[in-house]
Amino acid sequence: MVITQHGEAKAVLQDIVSYEQTQESLALLKMLAQSSQSIQAGGSL
Repeated sequence: MVITQHGEAKAVLQDIVSYEQTQESLALLKMLAQSSQSIQAGGSL
């Protein structure tokens, strides 16, 4: 649900399950990005 103020989006309300799934996805993407940067810098996993 998008909460608006004066016709502009100001906040998002979502159920806890969706929120937790989003947080898990973001954490995995962050790990993937860090691994990719490490490999590009000549490091290893």
